[in-house]
Amino acid sequence: METKIQDRAEKYFWAGYNCAESVLWAAAETFDLGLRPADVRLATGLGGGLGRGDVCGALSGVVLALGAVAGRTDPGQSQESFKALREKVVATFEAEFKSIRCNELKTEEREDCVAFVRTAAAALARVMEGLP
Repeated sequence: METKIQDRAEKYFWAGYNCAESVLWAAAETFDLGLRPADVRLATGLGGGLGRGDVCGALSGVVLALGAVAGRTDPGQSQESFKALREKVVATFEAEFKSIRCNELKTEEREDCVAFVRTAAAALARVMEGLP
């Protein structure tokens, strides 16, 4: 499953989608999240760390995908299980690249982002495989 989502995310990235959109599209297809094309627009502003070099957009795309599966639908629901899932992905990414901030990760080359997109997608796959 990891290779499948990684390849899909990379395909979307090279087609011109940003890092967050690429991961979310790949997750939607790989895990049949029931997202419509219009839903993926939610990720547009997250690419490039909100376009400011903040949290890597690939990670933001993962968090959106996790929310589609394990997010809460009622304010009375606990967020703790979601936070644990999110932390697994963030910790995996940070262990690999020593940062989660776009401006600390990438250079001017778009190619740099492929590794971030693929790693985030793989981390999502590992977390998703552990869900009931």
